[in-house]
Amino acid sequence: YVVCDRKKKLSALCSVLCRSNAASTIVFVHESRSVEDISKVVEDGVNRMKEKKKLEGGNEENWRALKIVGLSEEISGSERKRNLEMFRDGSVQVLVTNELATRGLDIPELSRVIHLDLPKDSESYLHRSGRAGRLNRAGIVISICDPKELFVIDRFSNSLKVQFNQASMKSLSQKSYTKAETH
Repeated sequence: YVVCDRKKKLSALCSVLCRSNAASTIVFVHESRSVEDISKVVEDGVNRMKEKKKLEGGNEENWRALKIVGLSEEISGSERKRNLEMFRDGSVQVLVTNELATRGLDIPELSRVIHLDLPKDSESYLHRSGRAGRLNRAGIVISICDPKELFVIDRFSNSLKVQFNQASMKSLSQKSYTKAETH
């Protein structure tokens, strides 16, 4: 997990997506947030950061533009289906969603789950996180929380009997994660 000020969570999300290979990532948000608005703001923020990196030089793979779409009840059924298909075929790298995709969504190649907003209970956390690293594939789960949410991380850790490791923003782009470090 990564700790940052509540008002800087979207910026932290942009940094996480920009600093690392964001292929096949689901970002979970609360029901009260507008999935479409967050998708647009984050895509714009990430691509601005990547454009800046491109101008500074560096590895071309790291500064490719990202496509980000939403999946929620506020989107029409046909658009949800289209967004999910684009995510599955790789033409979209990041899917922002709410509880709609917690269960029943099977994307074997999903490499990462990011909790922009923590769920209300450990069971929901487990189901959300379980989308990544399926079928013995490597996967990573990142929770972006503010200091007031640290008690929730502790509660989930105790309930699920899983150790949660705090990471810095810098380490997320430098460290290789193993299956055991997916929480």
